Amino acid sequence: MVEQILAIRDQPPEGLRRVPGPEAIHSYLERDPLLQFFQVPVPSCKTIYRILKAHDRIPERGKLLHQPWERPAPMTCWQIDFKEVSSVPADPEGKRQHGVETLNIIDMGTSVLLDAHVRPDFTAETALAALALSLAKYGRPKLITLDRDPRLSWAVQQAVIFRPP
Repeated sequence: MVEQILAIRDQPPEGLRRVPGPEAIHSYLERDPLLQFFQVPVPSCKTIYRILKAHDRIPERGKLLHQPWERPAPMTCWQIDFKEVSSVPADPEGKRQHGVETLNIIDMGTSVLLDAHVRPDFTAETALAALALSLAKYGRPKLITLDRDPRLSWAVQQAVIFRPP
C-alpha cells in the first residue's frame, strides 16, 4: 500500500497536472479496481499524509521570520476598508446581510482614522463620492491600500485617474 501511495504521488495518474495530496491519493485508491476486488481497506487521508511525510514527499515548511515594517510618513499612505456596523440590525425583509456599513480611511503613518463614511447602501459610485470627500479634505496620498472589494477597486481607479491640474 505504501508503494502504491508513493507511486501515485510521484507519477500522478489520469493526466493530473499537479502533485496529488492525501485527499486526491485517497480518492484514487478508493477507485482502484484491484483494491476493490480484494476488498483491501483504503487508509485514511491522515494516514496517507503520515506516509508521505515519512518518505519525504511533503517538504518541511520554513519558519517565517518576522520582518519589522517601517511606518510611512504621516499622510502619505492610507488604508481603506468597509466595515459592518454590527450595532445596527439588518432589515429582515432586505436583500443585504448588514444594516449599515462604514467606509474607514486610516492613515498608515499615524494609525489615525481620517474619515468614516456611513451608509446603508454603498455602491462603487457612493464609495467614490466618499473617497472624493476625503481627498478634498486631506489631499491625495502617495499610496492607497485596500482589499479586493469591487466597490473600492473601481472607486480608487477613478480617483487615481482624476488628477487635478
